[in-house]
Parts: sequence; C-alpha cells; structure tokens
Amino acid sequence: MIGSFPTSGPAIAWPPSPPPAAAPPFAVSRPGGASPPPPGPGQPRPPDPPPPGSGRVNRRRRRTRRALAATGALAVIALSLSIDPDPVSVVIALFVLVVPFEKLFPRHRQRLRRPQVGTDLGYALAGPVLTAVGLVAAVIVAGVSLAWLPGLALRPLVAQIPSVLLPFVGIALFDLAIYWTHRWYHEVPFLWRFHAIHHSTEHLDWVSGFRNHPLDGTLIAPAFAFLLAAGFSAEFTGVLAVVQLVTGIFLHANVRWRWRWLHRIIITPEFHHWHHANEPGAINSNYSVFLPAWDLLFGTYFMPKDRRPSRYGVSEPIPAGMLGQLWHPLRGLGNPLRVVRHPVRSTRALVRFLRSLIRDMKRSATRPRNLPSPVPGHRPAPPPPARPTPASPPTGAWPPPAPVPAAAPAVTPAAVVPAAGSELVPTAVMVVPVGPNGIRSMDALILAPTRMIGLADVMGWEDGPAR
Repeated sequence: MIGSFPTSGPAIAWPPSPPPAAAPPFAVSRPGGASPPPPGPGQPRPPDPPPPGSGRVNRRRRRTRRALAATGALAVIALSLSIDPDPVSVVIALFVLVVPFEKLFPRHRQRLRRPQVGTDLGYALAGPVLTAVGLVAAVIVAGVSLAWLPGLALRPLVAQIPSVLLPFVGIALFDLAIYWTHRWYHEVPFLWRFHAIHHSTEHLDWVSGFRNHPLDGTLIAPAFAFLLAAGFSAEFTGVLAVVQLVTGIFLHANVRWRWRWLHRIIITPEFHHWHHANEPGAINSNYSVFLPAWDLLFGTYFMPKDRRPSRYGVSEPIPAGMLGQLWHPLRGLGNPLRVVRHPVRSTRALVRFLRSLIRDMKRSATRPRNLPSPVPGHRPAPPPPARPTPASPPTGAWPPPAPVPAAAPAVTPAAVVPAAGSELVPTAVMVVPVGPNGIRSMDALILAPTRMIGLADVMGWEDGPAR
C-alpha cells in the first residue's frame, strides 16, 4: 500500500548521529580503555608515557654508579692503608678509649652501627691519601690567605714577650686565627660548600670527627702561617695543630658531660655539640677550638641553660657515600684545564672571584649576631608540619557523620586471686610488633650483610642524601 511503512527491519534514527571524533595523536591509553581528555586552549600537553624498558635502564645505571663508587672507595682505602697502616690502629684505639664512655654516659641513645657510620670509618681509613691532598692545598691556602702579613707586623712585639708567657700568647693567637678562619668557612658560601661535608653528619660520636673534605683541612693553614710569620717556632706551631686535631675527635663524642663551670674557660663537648646543632639560635655560633673567649668577645657564644642540642646536620642535601661527598663541593666549578686554553679570560674570572670572596669575608666580619645565615644550606631545618585536625561538622548536618570507633582499651592483667592452698605463678606476655620495613627487593637482600658491617656507606651503595 502506498504510504505504508515496513513493520519489520532495523529502525532508522533521524537525524543521523555524527561520526565519532578521532582520538588526538597524544592520547594515552590507560588500563580499562579510558584516555585522558584532550587539553583545552592554553593548557600544557600531558607528558608522554615513559618508553618500554626505561625503568630497567635506570636501575641498570644506578647499579653501575654504585659499582663504580664501590670500586673507587675501596681503591682509595687500599691505597691509603698501603701507604700507612696506622689508621687501623688509631680507629681501634679510639674505639677502646671512647666507646665505653659513650655507652656508660650517653648523650643520645643511638646504636653503635648508627646510620652513616661506614662513611665516617671510610674517612678514617683513607686518612693518608686525603691528608696528602689536604697538605698540598694547605700550602697554597696559607700563601693566598695573606695571614702571614699580620704575623710579620706582630713579629717585633712577639720578640719582646718573656719566654714563660710565650706559649700562652701563642695559644691565644692561634685560637684567634682559627676562630676567624672557622667563621668564614661557615659564613662565606664558597668556603661553606667544603665545610658542609663535616657538618653533614646527623650523629656525633667517636668516629664522626673524621668526616672532613681534604680541602676543608686547610682551615688551620692560615693560623699556622700566622704563627710562623710572627716568630713562633715550627715545632710549637705543629704541636698546636696536632692538639687541635686530636681534641676535635673527642669533642664529637656522644657523652652527656656538661661541665658548666668550664663553659667560659675552655671548650667542652657541650660547646662543640651546640656548634653542630641544626636548631634555631645555634647556627653560626661557637667557632673557637680552645678558648670560648673569642666567641664571647665577637658575639657568637651560644650555650643555653634550659635545653641541650638534639638535632644535628645541615639543611641541604649531601650525598651518602664517601666518594659522592668528596665530589659534591667540586660540582659546578668548571674545568681547571681551561686556564691553558683561555689564560686571559681565566685570570679575569679569578680576579672577580677573589673580589667576591673578600666581599663575603668582610660581610661576615661585620654581620650582627641576630641576622640569619648568609648560607642557605646552613640555616636551621624547618620544624615538622603539624598534624591537621579534622574539622568538626556543622550543627544539624545530615546525614550525621559516622561515629569514630573508640580505641581498643589497653590490655591490663586482671587481678588473680589464688585459691586456698595454691601458689600464684606470675606470667608475662611479650608483644612483638612487626613493622612495615622489610626486604623489598633483591638489592636489599644483597646489601643487608654489607649494611651490618657498614660497607654500604663506605662504598656509596645507598642512594639518597645524608639527611
């Protein structure tokens, strides 16, 4: 019939629906078939997914870097011990002399195998090689520092001092020179990058004082040159340098001795622990190595009576291994062989650097005590964020919030009444908590024995900063 429609067959929608839009070339397929919506106008393009196998490549590179760091650290230690095996005896002697006092009178409850102890032991065993490098740098720094100029000016006055008083004057002048050198190593950014390695340890004990960059060992070079130029004998100056190094090892000991009556007379472990503290008020303080008089005179003395240092370290990231720490201050300094190719340009850059260094030293010498540190990495770490408190629901809210389950009451032993003629036998229940830190990978399983003896820190096998 004309005008009739078929009663069977597929229904035809009108108007027809438009064809589906083609997916953009940057759409990323996700599990389940969903793709992220295309970016709108002015929005950045989403990042491309990592190529297949990139995770394995990164893990392979990390393992290669760890192997190279391990080989380099072992080579440095082996070379040092082949030159002079005495560091082994020094470490054993310090362990026997200092560790018993740390266990009997501990300042902080910390394990003997605390974090990064292997790194500090590596510095101790690599001492001969690091000291040789430091001596070469010390000779250069002693001449460039011009500390011998005021020594020459004081030479006629030193010659008139009686021989009985000469050692006391020498100790005071030596400590004065070290005070200002130590202060500049903290407050001049270029010098701090080397001294930060020593302050990067977060645990002070019998072995932490060995952690020093070889170029940081030049700290006593200006004081040495100053005393020699002033007319003091090389033997007397050398003895002072050795005494300063030895006492520095003991000042890092983890002992709770306070010795209040000595605070303003001579430095104590409490004095030096505040120097290492990463807390407000303690930054850039207590620079003296023998006499606190210089800190009292120049306004850097900090010894509060109502609290004791509890947090150490620096606020900047420092590599964990010994080789990474030795290389860390040298990053960004450029190629030293550039002087050969561009002597004129390098000379101009050296002049600009020296001007900047002198300007920073002058700023440090005239800085008021209450100003913040000019070195960003040596400012106190921010306090941990406060735990957010849940907001209370408004009155009359519907539906009402679900009730918070009450905490399980502490299990206390019930009172046991022995029967007549029976004996009460006390019992104890031990609860062993199982924490979430387990062996998560085969690398952790392999490195577990090395962490027990501290080799992982020496070789630089553990990633991440020291903090």
